[in-house]
Amino acid sequence: MSSHERKQTMKWMFQLLFLVSVFHFCKANVRLVGDSFNTNNTEGRVEVFYNGQWGTVCDDGWDLKDAKVVCRSLGLPRAVSAPQGAAFGPGTGPIWLDNVRCSGSESSLFQCGHNGLGSHNCGHGEDASVVCGPPSLISLNITKLTGEISSPGYPRSLERAHYEWIFRPPIPRARIALYFEDIDLDRSYMSGEVILRVEDASNAPLFYIKNKKRGPLFILVETMNAKVNYYSSYTSEGRGFNLRYYAFSMSEPCDKTWNLSIIQKDPGRINVSWSPAPQASHQPGSTYTFLVLYKMVKSTYTNFTTGASSRTARIEFLYPNTTYSIRVIALDTSHIESTTIYSCAQLVKTLDVIVRLVGGSDNTNNTQGRVEVFYHGQWGTVCDDSWDLKDANVVCRFLGLPKAVDAPRNAAYGQGTGPIWMNGVRCSGSESSLFQCEHKRLGPHSCRHYDDAGVACGLPPLISLNIANFTGEISSPGYPRYMERAHYEWIFRPPIPRARIALYIEDIDLYRSYDTGKSNLTVEDASNAQLLYIQNSRRKPLSILIETTTAKVIYYSSYLYKGRGFKLRYYAFSMSVNDLLEVCHKNWNLSIIQNVPGRINVSWSPVPQASHQPGSTYTFLVLYKMVKSTYTNFTTGASSRTARIEFLYPNTTYSIRVIALDTSRIESTTTYSCSQLVKTLDAIAKKGEH
Repeated sequence: MSSHERKQTMKWMFQLLFLVSVFHFCKANVRLVGDSFNTNNTEGRVEVFYNGQWGTVCDDGWDLKDAKVVCRSLGLPRAVSAPQGAAFGPGTGPIWLDNVRCSGSESSLFQCGHNGLGSHNCGHGEDASVVCGPPSLISLNITKLTGEISSPGYPRSLERAHYEWIFRPPIPRARIALYFEDIDLDRSYMSGEVILRVEDASNAPLFYIKNKKRGPLFILVETMNAKVNYYSSYTSEGRGFNLRYYAFSMSEPCDKTWNLSIIQKDPGRINVSWSPAPQASHQPGSTYTFLVLYKMVKSTYTNFTTGASSRTARIEFLYPNTTYSIRVIALDTSHIESTTIYSCAQLVKTLDVIVRLVGGSDNTNNTQGRVEVFYHGQWGTVCDDSWDLKDANVVCRFLGLPKAVDAPRNAAYGQGTGPIWMNGVRCSGSESSLFQCEHKRLGPHSCRHYDDAGVACGLPPLISLNIANFTGEISSPGYPRYMERAHYEWIFRPPIPRARIALYIEDIDLYRSYDTGKSNLTVEDASNAQLLYIQNSRRKPLSILIETTTAKVIYYSSYLYKGRGFKLRYYAFSMSVNDLLEVCHKNWNLSIIQNVPGRINVSWSPVPQASHQPGSTYTFLVLYKMVKSTYTNFTTGASSRTARIEFLYPNTTYSIRVIALDTSRIESTTTYSCSQLVKTLDAIAKKGEH
């Protein structure tokens, strides 16, 4: 062998030795560590040994590709999960790696991109973990008639596991009652899955829950066998589940000597009590557990609750105005071969629900309001998901009220309190009760009280009021706290010749959000010509001079809502024939100043006779019109001596006149200034504009 060949061979040997050393270093210096309750070496917090010390890996950017590299380097099955957030508990010591970026094909975590050993900005609450391979399925046959089952690790942890319990009771016509007294599969914000599933003999799903917790649950499996399946992708904190099961034969002869008592006090709830059957009382050494079976007579599905070893049970969340069949069975749980004693079935019709309409604290109108139902001993509301006029019609008919005209949503009548009993109500409109409509299960729902549904039954009656005063104020019902459901018209009939009515609407807030009814404000003259119409919106203050002897203001609100409404002040005075004002007084001191185009400032001194009326209070109106127009507008100076007229046409001649109204007297005294002509300034164009 030549010298060159020997050198090349030695080079290859050193390279091979280096690769083997790296492989052993990487394999020997990565481990998976779990909490004290975890003994599974295929999952855990990732720790690496470097510089003589074990440390952790930060979960910034940590994903399944990184986890696959760890599992491969440890000779474990392919990774199925890459938990973050210290899922297996926080480590101690240094954090050696951060921002690990593997392609998934590397043989070691150290071959992946990262910030550099020891370089990080993390805490141990961000320690990364891996789960290598799915948990193996463990199948258990249950042939006992009674007993308990709980998830692995209960109640300390949610262990990584996959279990199925198959119930095969060795009795004819078997039924299996499952009572889950604790279900807590919540992983909070962590990744991974915890699933609990119940199936009947045909593998039809009866119950399914994932990564959540819920209250106690009763399931009666009406087939000869059943299956409970539990899967947890990795071990973490959490309780798991615990259930008690009872198997018994159906269709056994009933014992007529049972003393069964059924009491109802409110819709949706029944209290059942019983005395033990004679033969149950005389079985020496026997311990009985009681199950109360109940079903709607038109249903094939039976449910149950348990009285355990007591003699009472409460059945809750029943449909109102519905007939149920109820029977009690006694299971002798003290013997291997359980003895079952049946009471005879008893029929009971549940109480019908009570419905009411509730409005805001200031609403006393019983034809509109938030829909509330009395169920399960408590008043609660209805969620407005899919709520519409057909649903509202059913409520109004049930209460003996006129046909619904609105179905307000979004807590239009204020937010209720307590439970939200109904959600997803979908009525055809012909039902006699809300509970006959299609809806989701009765009971608390995920809606919030800002989704409370309401109804308005029948149109608000029209209330017509004649206004003969010369001055005064008008506001919508409920102003300024809310817009009441109302329909008002104010008809102005001032008892003076050639009357004109000036309306100053100082506040207009009729705003309603989308799909929340209607609020209208309309102003009409004597010929019913519409001078103003506003619906569901806000406006700045505005002035309207009605140049006919009568006028009308109409307000309509379909149902109570949170807007302010409107407020106006009105003034009536006489105009002369040929559209000339009454005799004017030339000794008014009227001053008109212009500084910018389109705007005029008017000021005046009080009229001599106005100044010498003892006890008089004057309001001033400034009338203005283009000399070539028949339409007169006005603004008000209220009780001051100045007013500003804005948004006038430039380079246009206007006639301006001030009138003084004595608002302190029933029969208003009106004093007029003589008209004064003024030509507005011309508009100024910027240079370059044409």
